[in-house]
Amino acid sequence: MARITELIESGVPSNRICALSFSNAAVNEMARRDDPHSDVTFKTIHRFGNEICRQKFGIRTIVDSDRPQPGIPTFRKLVQDSFGLKFASSSLLAAVTTYRQSLVVPNLGEVAEYATRVKKESDWAALRDEFTRNCARYDSVLKTRNLTDFAGMIRDAVEILAADPVTRLEWSSKFDHWIFDEFQDIAWSQMMLLRLL
Repeated sequence: MARITELIESGVPSNRICALSFSNAAVNEMARRDDPHSDVTFKTIHRFGNEICRQKFGIRTIVDSDRPQPGIPTFRKLVQDSFGLKFASSSLLAAVTTYRQSLVVPNLGEVAEYATRVKKESDWAALRDEFTRNCARYDSVLKTRNLTDFAGMIRDAVEILAADPVTRLEWSSKFDHWIFDEFQDIAWSQMMLLRLL
């Protein structure tokens, strides 16, 4: 909040400042502490990314981890189907999210479905390739059904801005100052989104 106050006191119009954070609670707290007459925009980074995606793709349904929505499979169900499993562990769901946020294959030895299969060095490459193929299958299912997940809200926004200079200019020109709460905790995809703006 101190940085926002400094910017406004230096003459920056409040409507040219966007403050992003990870959680609704943090966004609400920043907005609560802001001057009620200020026009600073406060959003979660996922909401911001999803707005970019909605402009490009229209309204997309966000799949939830375990809470079903009428006619929409859960994140867990989509991962199970994409990986050919009867059940997807929480560690696999976390690994898929990590991969989609960073494009780095996580330590599969820590993923329940892979832990017992990682026995020797030669197994690692095959398991890594299998994991990335299954993640690509999952991504394809999301796109085909006009769905997204938590990580996809950012990842897809990065792809849109990187591929379309007109859209990138439109979004980057909305604000002159971008403030990110808890910047040290951002993932690769979130960093890329900020760099593109």
